Amino acid sequence: MTNAFLEPALVCAAAACSGRAIHVLLAWEAASCCADARLLGAWAFLVCRPSSGLPIPVLTSPVHDHAALGTPVIDGAFLLPVLDRFLKAIRDAPDLPKIVELHAVHRAGPMGKALQMACHALDIRVFHLDPRRRPCLDAAAPAVPMSRSRAKALRQKRRRLAEEGAVCLSQSTRPDDVAADLEAFLALEAAGWKGRGTRRGQAILRTPNLAAFFRAAVPALSASGLASISTLSVAGRPVALQLVLTSGRTAFTWKTAYDETRRACGPGLLLLEDVTASFQASRTLDLADSCNHRDDGYMAEFWSGRVDVGDAVFDVRPGRSPALCLVAGGALMQWRLKSLARALKARWLPRLRHIWLRAAKIGRAKAAGREMPVP
Repeated sequence: MTNAFLEPALVCAAAACSGRAIHVLLAWEAASCCADARLLGAWAFLVCRPSSGLPIPVLTSPVHDHAALGTPVIDGAFLLPVLDRFLKAIRDAPDLPKIVELHAVHRAGPMGKALQMACHALDIRVFHLDPRRRPCLDAAAPAVPMSRSRAKALRQKRRRLAEEGAVCLSQSTRPDDVAADLEAFLALEAAGWKGRGTRRGQAILRTPNLAAFFRAAVPALSASGLASISTLSVAGRPVALQLVLTSGRTAFTWKTAYDETRRACGPGLLLLEDVTASFQASRTLDLADSCNHRDDGYMAEFWSGRVDVGDAVFDVRPGRSPALCLVAGGALMQWRLKSLARALKARWLPRLRHIWLRAAKIGRAKAAGREMPVP
C-alpha cells in the first residue's frame, strides 16, 4: 500500500520546518529492529489540536497540511496484523494522545477496509466524516474519448499560445533541475491570485516555513526518483508547471501553477493534457491520484476515474470517550457548516449576482433618462 506523503524525505522536511514533534510508528517482522529485520509498515503522526480547533490534543495524519493522504504504508500481505499492532501501540503509549484524526483516507480501498476491520476487532468506534470523491486516472484503462468541442477548443488554445513562440514540454527529475523548476513554480504561483492572500488559499512563498518545507522536501524526493516537475514553456519561459510525486506504481499530481496572464490560452489545461498522455504511455504507473479535495476543477473533466475519500476520527480505547464525542462533534459541525456554505454559494450567489446586475441596469437606465433633455 503506497503513500507518497509518508516518504522519509517529506516527513523529515515537515518535522524540520514545522518545529513540532512528529511520532513515527514502525512495524518490523522480527522482534527487534536489527540489521536483518524486514520493515512491514510505517505511519507518522503529528500531535496537535483537531481540525475543529478544540483544545484537545490528538494524533493527526498526514503530518502536513498540504499532504493528500493520511493512511499508513504497509506490506499488503500483513495489513490487518500491522494495523492491529499500530493501534495497540498508540493505546499503550503513555505519552501519546488516544484520539486519532485521519484525513483523506481511501474509504473503498484495501487500506480503508482493513482499517475499519482492525478498529472493529478492537471495539474502536470510528466516526466517518466529510465523504467525498476526487478524480483519478487509471493508467492501464483505455483513454476516455474527448468530445469534439473540447478537443477543438484545446487545439485552438494551443495554436493561440504558439503565436507567442515555440511551445515545449519538459520534465525535470534531477535534484538540481527540480530545485530550479521549483523556484519557477513558486514564483508563478505567487504571481497569481494566491499571491494576493485571498480566503481560498495563499501562495507558498507567502509563508516562509511552508516555502522552506517545499524547498527541502521536493529536491530530496527527486534524489530518490520520487518527484518530478513537468513544465510547459513558451519561447523558453514557463507558463504552467506541475509537481508530481510517485510512490510505487502510483503518481500524485501534487501541485499545479500557471501563468494567469495567459488564462485565455489555457496553459494549465494544455499541460494537464500532455501529462495525462505521458501517464497513459507509462509502463511503470497503474494509477494517478489528482490530490483534489473534491470532485471539481478541470481534472474532473479530464479524468473519468473517481476514488472515494473521507476523514475518520476514533479513540484507540474501546467504547466512546467524552473527548472523542467532543472532537467528532466539532469536526461534524465544521463539516456541515462548510457544506451549507458551499450549497448556499452554489444556489444563491448566481441569483444575487443576477439581481444586482438587473438593479444596476435599471439604475443606469433611470440615470440616462434623467440626463436626457426634456423636449
